[in-house]
Amino acid sequence: MKLTRKKNLYIDLGAERLIAAEKGIQKIAVEIKSFRSASEMKDLEEAVGQFVLYERLLTSNVY
Repeated sequence: MKLTRKKNLYIDLGAERLIAAEKGIQKIAVEIKSFRSASEMKDLEEAVGQFVLYERLLTSNVY
């Protein structure tokens, strides 16, 4: 995804645990998250934000 100031945004699949599958031309990746910091709410906030960002990137067809 193109951002302002000539920067690009890429999906990072360097997860703790990653499960991938293919069916025909469709591909899915499932990232397993751990909530290990002192604040579970902060972990949840980051996980939900990452999900929303990835969803927008994947549905934009510009990855």
